[in-house]
Amino acid sequence: MAVNWLFRFIHEQGKHESFVYLDDLNASTVRYNLFNLLEGTDITFTKLGSYIYEVYQMPNGGSLDYTLGIRCEIGKMNVKDSITVVANSFEPTKQANIYGGETIS
Repeated sequence: MAVNWLFRFIHEQGKHESFVYLDDLNASTVRYNLFNLLEGTDITFTKLGSYIYEVYQMPNGGSLDYTLGIRCEIGKMNVKDSITVVANSFEPTKQANIYGGETIS
């Protein structure tokens, strides 16, 4: 029997809630569960900052009513803006001063 895992994310300042169902990627469920969350694909966080997350084992998939499930975990996470480092080459500006018709570099 497949287990349905509902993740609930609550933004700490705005109390905005987001939900997503994720599959357990661990072949052996004896010790732990393993999930992969891809922001922008599985879920999109529209607000940056601190979130509380809760994981619920749900009786059936599709419902976002988390009160029907069993809360298995609660924690905190921080959503930050992604920063792309762009390589920059710098060439100093050449300066030429002209005195009496001669160029001095």
